[in-house]
Amino acid sequence: MAALRAREKGANVILVEKAAVQRSGSAASGLDHARGVYPVEGTGNPDDFAEAFMRQSEGMSNRKLLRIIGEEMPERMFYLEKYGLKIRDEQGRLYLQSGVGTTQSFILSFEGEDLKKRFDQALKENGITVLNRTMPTRLLMDGRRVAGAAVVNTRTAEFSTIGAKAVVLATGGAIRIYPSMTGLPYNTVQCPYNTGDAYAMGHQVGAEMVSFEFTQVMLTLKNYSVPGYAGAISTGARVVNALGERIMEKYHPSMLEKAPRHFVCFAVDQEIMEGRGPCYFDFRHLPEDKLEHYRHGLKNERAMILRYFDEKGLDLSKDLVEIEPAEISTQNGGVSGLLIDEGAATNVPGLYAAGDCAGGGGYCAGSNAMVFGWRAGASATEYAAGTGVIPWPGDAARAESLRALRPLGRTHGPTGRELEQKVQKTMGDYVGARRNDASLRTAVRGLENLKNYLEDLRAESAQDLLVTTEAQNGLVTGEMVAKAALTRTESRWTHRRVDYPEQDDANWKKFLVVTGKEGRTVLYTRELPE
Repeated sequence: MAALRAREKGANVILVEKAAVQRSGSAASGLDHARGVYPVEGTGNPDDFAEAFMRQSEGMSNRKLLRIIGEEMPERMFYLEKYGLKIRDEQGRLYLQSGVGTTQSFILSFEGEDLKKRFDQALKENGITVLNRTMPTRLLMDGRRVAGAAVVNTRTAEFSTIGAKAVVLATGGAIRIYPSMTGLPYNTVQCPYNTGDAYAMGHQVGAEMVSFEFTQVMLTLKNYSVPGYAGAISTGARVVNALGERIMEKYHPSMLEKAPRHFVCFAVDQEIMEGRGPCYFDFRHLPEDKLEHYRHGLKNERAMILRYFDEKGLDLSKDLVEIEPAEISTQNGGVSGLLIDEGAATNVPGLYAAGDCAGGGGYCAGSNAMVFGWRAGASATEYAAGTGVIPWPGDAARAESLRALRPLGRTHGPTGRELEQKVQKTMGDYVGARRNDASLRTAVRGLENLKNYLEDLRAESAQDLLVTTEAQNGLVTGEMVAKAALTRTESRWTHRRVDYPEQDDANWKKFLVVTGKEGRTVLYTRELPE
């Protein structure tokens, strides 16, 4: 969206994509829903939308940003409709439903299996240069302002630099900083190639970031990490334990399964810990038309779930579907990430962010990316138009070339995958769903020690170099998560401190900012936006 809007406003645009645009990122397999305030009678207004998502985050969001998402998301969907995205039924109507965390109908169901193909089509029709299989490794700076980026081709390991007066980061959150629940490193609940790349680049240049302690917790199918929770709950699935009890009658009787997702995830975890597991999705009470709508939605976003049901021999009208908490991540729809304003600008001149790598906006996955991607493209174009010639930082570019490619020259030393496994082990053991001072301090020390690996990392191929770079970014992200979790001495939202079990509004109803300064991670607080 950022590239399309910038091009529409007359900018020369280069889109750098680590994979390939047609099938990349969290929407690689499609998307079947989008949050917003759509023009259908009785759906509420942008203020209602903002309030609903403020409740989900227990107040730790920017109400203004949420209101913008609610108000502007319909226009982004209508824009994509022009490129062939099917968002209406056969009668031309918008199909809305309520979802997780709200009883109001703020979720548009649509046929988005080919969403990324529609984006690719739009990019080509607008003449935007796309560099597929290219990973940014570092932002290049002229003093405090952005001057461009260093990139590496993930197939050839060719190093390049790109001069730019403005840069928009939209690389998603960080998935592979915790071990996958299945034990398979790339079977993760969200796209495994979202590895905290924007976080690491932001850290390098002093970008302010927020809410890393509020990691994503969600439910997934047993032994198969895949998102599908929201679709199941929106359809009307219940969550039951091994005794057949509907557990949310105990944990959140007013909203039941439509309570904010962290309530349901923690409830399942508690039931299992107390010996009443396994837990299940129960669809058996639903009529066939509801089940068919659910299956149709899965075809548009998560067709592999249908294959899972088939291979397990599961009939949703008769059988329970076992679930478990998924691996923790920061892939949380605009919660953890670079702190942005209404124009998607960060505190670094010329640097913008949108989607899951932007922070402070509240959980609105997909919608956050489209709305603030559009705004980021406009803001970046306006900033660049008012900026004169930027001196090229040649020395910094040459230094980054040596740093980024250094692992290719080694035949001995740890691999990127080995570093990543150690980061995951540390995070899984000490920065899990239940946290305390001792475990978090152990994590911080352990992650600090892992920095000793960086000088000796080796890569035998371009693919190895990609994994090595991702692992380094994961280490930076893991440290920010651990230090933020240690610093916030209360329990709120998805952050659970067993040594500080109560919510402390007097001291902690504020953002915890994390940033990089001279290679170190520093933290401080900031009041929430009004």
